[in-house]
Amino acid sequence: MLRPVDKIEILTLMDNYVDLLLESTPVVTRPPKAKGGIISKDTLIGEHGLSLLVTVFDGGEKHTILFDTGHTGIGVLHNAAHLEVDLGKIETIVMSHRHMDHTGSLSRFSNDSGGRFPW
Repeated sequence: MLRPVDKIEILTLMDNYVDLLLESTPVVTRPPKAKGGIISKDTLIGEHGLSLLVTVFDGGEKHTILFDTGHTGIGVLHNAAHLEVDLGKIETIVMSHRHMDHTGSLSRFSNDSGGRFPW
């Protein structure tokens, strides 16, 4: 049974489309176009596929899941590094379905986690 929680944050690590010129809004926080005032030549990338980092806050507890892993072993891990996401905080990975654009980098997560996700 679902129950209310305090807050849910969803960070898009990969989607089919990235518009780097969009500004943040009161309900959506977008990554900065520049770090420390310097525009980086290394930026977020978009590719076919989906990957969302979902963090649920309830009381003093925080739980993080990775929902889908994108298509290639490059995009999601690159974007996570660029956004300074600590992938070590992921408690589990949830796959929506078995299409490659949702499961493609699952083996990279398994290999790069030192066996933490040993499937």
